[in-house]
Amino acid sequence: MTLIEILKATGSTSFTRHEVKDIALAHHISTAELKKYLSENRKERGLYGVVITESKPIVTETEEQISLRIRDRFEILESLASSAASGETRALIVSGPPGLGKTHTITNTVDAMCKDSVVVTLSGSASAIGLYRALSDTRSKGSVLILDDCDSIFFDLASLSLLKAACDSTKKRILRWNSEYHFGGDAIDKQFEYNGTVIFITNIDFDIELARKSRLTPHLEALMSRSHYLTLGIKTKRDFMVRIIDVITMMYTKSEFNKQEAIDSIEFIKANIDNLRELSCRTAIKLVQLRKSLPDDWQRTAKITMCKE
Repeated sequence: MTLIEILKATGSTSFTRHEVKDIALAHHISTAELKKYLSENRKERGLYGVVITESKPIVTETEEQISLRIRDRFEILESLASSAASGETRALIVSGPPGLGKTHTITNTVDAMCKDSVVVTLSGSASAIGLYRALSDTRSKGSVLILDDCDSIFFDLASLSLLKAACDSTKKRILRWNSEYHFGGDAIDKQFEYNGTVIFITNIDFDIELARKSRLTPHLEALMSRSHYLTLGIKTKRDFMVRIIDVITMMYTKSEFNKQEAIDSIEFIKANIDNLRELSCRTAIKLVQLRKSLPDDWQRTAKITMCKE
């Protein structure tokens, strides 16, 4: 997407220069495109439907407010995951950056509630055939199919058709396999009623994808209309940092490592936030592990292995 398309997709029509730069950075917009947009006069930018204003009031959240906002989202996530695990919620889409606790929260909740039920997780990628098999395995009420970072299915029409049927709001959800492909000795029915639950864990921002207006837009809209859609609201580096501190503090209180290890890990991230290859809870955990194993050389090692040159 172009910078203009991304700005429009936010739903706002007015931005400060700082906000435009942050949005461009978050969506990997080229420096050349950003400079071109910022250098155009205000009248020309207005023709695109978005303008820059220096007088727009800036509301800055405190770290405590950010923490409360994000915790609120994760509490809602736990509630929705519980509802999905019990079969009351048919479909749930959870969107947010990687490495900040989406999968951990969902799998812990589902595993605790579905000890006697079938839970299938597809990660990375899946074909339409693989998806149909997984849906067949989780067809019973109380069973759960978790699609974790399996974003390729959102761009495959056959997979989307299966998911729309599985997540439908009708009383009976009938899934059919209409291809000539035969499942051999697996004895998978070519048609069955689906009574399970589907949980999508994704890094994709559906609002941005819908703004692209591609041939997949109607299918994604249909999928969202059949599901509860929760975005975790973690977008800026400050949001990331606050979430990481919360998670590491929680792990420290559970005695997974000591207080000084937690402090050192957080301080390293703060000092190197602009150069880290990944900004996530995983980064903090890897730093703690380095500090344990290389107490006299962990910072030098971390800078070489975890920071961009």
